[in-house]
Amino acid sequence: MTRLEQLARAMCRACGDDPDAIGYVPHSLYPVMDHAFPRWQSYTGAVERFISALREPTDDMIQAGDDAMDWDSSDVNCSYYVHYRDGDAAKSWRAMIDYVLKEAEESKL
Repeated sequence: MTRLEQLARAMCRACGDDPDAIGYVPHSLYPVMDHAFPRWQSYTGAVERFISALREPTDDMIQAGDDAMDWDSSDVNCSYYVHYRDGDAAKSWRAMIDYVLKEAEESKL
C-alpha cells in the first residue's frame, strides 16, 4: 500500500466513509470514468493537496526538526554543525509533523 493510499483511506474514514465501499461514476456524469472504484480513491486529490501544503515547513516546524537532530560542537571554534546519522532525517520529519499535530490539538482547546 502506498503512502498516498494509506492517507486517502484515513481521510475517507475520517469523513465517515468506508474506504473499501464501491463508488461508481456513471458515464453520463463523467465520460472518462464509467467504472466502479473503491471509495478511498476519491480522496487522493485532497490528500495530494494536503501533502503539498505540508511541503513548506513553518519556522516552528523547522525549529522542531532542528531540535531533533544530533548537534555537536567538538570543533576548535565551538561552532555548531550537524552530524547526520542514519535515521536523523526521519527523526527530524517526525518531529516536524508532531509539532503540527500538537499545534492542531492546542487550537482545539
